[in-house]
Parts: sequence; structure tokens; C-alpha cells
Amino acid sequence: MRRFTLLLGILLTALTVQADGIEFFHGTWQEALDEAKAQDKLIFVDAYAVWCGPCKRMAKNVFPVKEVGDFYNANFIPVKLDMEKGDGLAFRRKYGVSSYPTLFYIDGSGEVVLKAVGGRQAAQLIEMGQSALARVDKSKDMAVEYEQGRREPQFVLNYVQALNKANKSSLKVANDYLRTQEDLTTEFNLRFLYHAVSEADSRIFDLFGKHYKAIAKLYPQEELDAKVASAATKTLAKAIEYRSEDLLLTAQKKYKKRHSDKTAVKRFKLKSNMQYGLATRDADLYQKNATKYAKSAVWDDAARLNKMAEAAVAAFEGNSDILALATGWAERSVALADNYVNNHTLAALQYAAGDMVAAKATAEKAMTLAKQERVRPSATQILLQQIKA
Repeated sequence: MRRFTLLLGILLTALTVQADGIEFFHGTWQEALDEAKAQDKLIFVDAYAVWCGPCKRMAKNVFPVKEVGDFYNANFIPVKLDMEKGDGLAFRRKYGVSSYPTLFYIDGSGEVVLKAVGGRQAAQLIEMGQSALARVDKSKDMAVEYEQGRREPQFVLNYVQALNKANKSSLKVANDYLRTQEDLTTEFNLRFLYHAVSEADSRIFDLFGKHYKAIAKLYPQEELDAKVASAATKTLAKAIEYRSEDLLLTAQKKYKKRHSDKTAVKRFKLKSNMQYGLATRDADLYQKNATKYAKSAVWDDAARLNKMAEAAVAAFEGNSDILALATGWAERSVALADNYVNNHTLAALQYAAGDMVAAKATAEKAMTLAKQERVRPSATQILLQQIKA
């Protein structure tokens, strides 16, 4: 138990990691723009360079923070772009990036809503994101008109869209409108249902499902799938917040019934069970689903495997089976990306398992990599002292 307690302190000191952080989009820049349009969200761009010190500090100390992840994953399409390769080269030319990091908030048409140069702490990054959302939030002014009695259908639809875009509940406004309608099969009302969908555990989602075939004639399949995924994810968040298995099952059931991609359906069930097990400290539920999810969804993503390993041991201190599982993920992350952070995590897990020879070798390697990457290895120094002691 003592080794697990030390491990947690070392990991948190080194990486400031909590349960979850920002989940960055995996795809091309054009795909990110398409996703932003489909979900009606802004794109948050971390325009960085691999040699940039402040960029590394944000990646290590800010992006993994749970509160930052909760806010950015819910409200933005987060994207990391290396300005010296791939899509980053064209992005740098188009948007005139000359300092690192430069943080952008960009809409689905590619227009910049807000831009800031330099690193930010967690609270500052959340505050900046709120400022970006405020610039596109039209719901406040529309709320005044709505309260004054304005009820034209197009205005109500615009109001519902503005509320959803600002991450505010639109359920009451949408339900009040729909209750006045005798025929929900008109094209306008079908489009209204599509835009009103926000949570899977709602009457709106059930009406969306009832008229799904007709709505599907008006929108591309990928946009319909994005709506379903977003609604199910919000219901999953409620399930975790309220520790409700009923809401968890509802999110999974609605996702399965309305999403067209069977692989995505399987991954959502695995990930949602994994996240629920992590939040409720249900080791059996977590281990069963996390094992399959890692293999099917993130096996080639070093950063996400590393994050899973850290979150697992933080949640299930003293569980030797999960420690072994997390160590396997850490080993895989090192094989994929042989850097300081991944080696430090592996060394800490080896130490927790009592394998001092392996832990010492990996920690010494981490120290060498830290020097090469110009990061401060103070946590690894502490770990080496514990190993030698």
C-alpha cells in the first residue's frame, strides 16, 4: 500500500494529471472543420512547435487537468497542430502563426473568433474559452425577446440553436414549441427536431427517433450520427454525475438504436462502461471494458494509453490486477512514443509493482530523455531516490 501511495504522489507531482483532460481530435484539419459544422461548435486549436517550452508545459500541466477537459470536451472540437509539419504548415501560413503556442478559437467556416499568443494556466484557459463562447452566444438577447412573447417558428428554432451552441439547456423552449404543433412531419418541424436534439434521455430525442426516417432524408448520415453521439455523451455525463445506472443504460441503448456505425456503437458501450466504472470505483466493470477499449480504440495512441494507465492506478489504488493492466498500457505507450513522460509513468508503475530493477533502468532512461527534451525531471529524481532507498 505504501508504494501505491507514493506512486500517486509522484504521478500527480510530475504530470498534474487528474481523471481526464482534453481529448484532442484525431483527423485532418478539414475533418475538424466538418465536425465543427456538424456539431455547431467552435474549434480550439493549440498551434505548437515540438521544441517550444511553454507548449510542453501546457501539454503536461494544463491540458490533462480534469476541469479543463470537462469544459473543452463539452464545448469545443479540440485540435493540436504541429506548425512545422502536416496540416500545421498550411495552417501556419493561412493564420499567420509566428509565436508558440498560439491558441485559436475558430468556427466551422474557418473564421477566427478569438486568438491568443502564449501559454495559459488551467483557470486562464477555461476563462478564455468562456470568452470565445460569449462572442458567439446570441441566446442572451434572444431570451429577452422570447420572454416578451416572441414565438415565430423560425425565431424559436434560432433560439434553440443558440442555446445549444452556448451549452445551455434548450429542452423547455423546444418542448413548449412542439406542444403547439399538430403535425410534426412538416419539413420545418422535422428540421426543428433535428436541431433540438441535445440529450438522449429526453422526449425530444424520442420524437427525433420516431421521425428518424423522415429526418434522415434531410441530413447526411454523418451529421445524424454526430447528433446521436453528442446527445448520448451528455446523458452519459449525467449518469456519471448522479451515479445512475439507468441513465448509463439509456445512453447506450439510444446510441445503439440510432447510430449507423456498428464499430462506433461497440466502442461507445465499452468507453461509457469504462468511464462509469472509473467514476464509481467498480473495478470489475472498469477492467472488463477498459481492456477491450484500449485494444480496439487507442492501441496506437501513446498519449491516450498513458492517460488511461495514470487514471486507472489513481482510481484503483492497491488493485494488483489493474496495476498489471496499466503497466501493459504504459509499456505499449513507450513502444509507440519513447519520450520522458511515458517512461516516467512506466517506471512509477514498475516501482509500484515491486520490480525495482526494471523501475531503476526505466527511470534512468527517463532522466536522459528529460535532458534531451528540456523538461524538469524532479518527479523522476524523487522516484529514483525511493527506488534506491
